Amino acid sequence: MPTLPPENGRWAGYLQLIMAREKEMWREPEVIFWVFVFPILLALGLGIAFRNKPAEVNRVAIVAGEGAARALELLRASPQKRSVRAEVLPEATALN
Repeated sequence: MPTLPPENGRWAGYLQLIMAREKEMWREPEVIFWVFVFPILLALGLGIAFRNKPAEVNRVAIVAGEGAARALELLRASPQKRSVRAEVLPEATALN
């Protein structure tokens, strides 16, 4: 004749704890909002706020002079060349 597992088995306490937590949750409806609804609304709001946007293009003015051509060449060869627009300008124009 098979024996039944004891009622105070390994998971009995855990199941009682889960049932008690569920009863507490249904007694306080605001818990349902903070546990389930608020994180979803927060994720949607942050997803809208920080959606993918094209990279911003930074303008760089290089003062015309001895190393200006080399600096421009290095910027155009860099991996971030799409995010930088560099120009060689006279000193008066570059500083404005």
